[in-house]
Amino acid sequence: MARYGAVRWLAAYAPTFPLATLFVNIAGSFLLGVFATWIFQRTTLEGELRLAIQVGFLGALTTFSTFSLETLNLLYNGHMIKALANIGLNILLCLLAVWIGVLLAKQLP
Repeated sequence: MARYGAVRWLAAYAPTFPLATLFVNIAGSFLLGVFATWIFQRTTLEGELRLAIQVGFLGALTTFSTFSLETLNLLYNGHMIKALANIGLNILLCLLAVWIGVLLAKQLP
């Protein structure tokens, strides 16, 4: 549902670039960094609840398969630069987001 909402919201801003997937991948990476560092290390969440949050919600929010298909579609439609930008932005910004999430979570009480 969260990803669907982002797709509906962001589709108008960049109709020929998968901006929504990039956005949810960055947001999911950031949230995973926060959860993995702060919640999972500093609380006593049970294993199944951890798994539900990490794999269930965050895993469903960010999907590598959607990123892959959208990149392939850009290539098939002759948008090499956009495809390369999509790959580069997803990798760099998602790594940056998870790192910021970890750093932020380490500062939380």
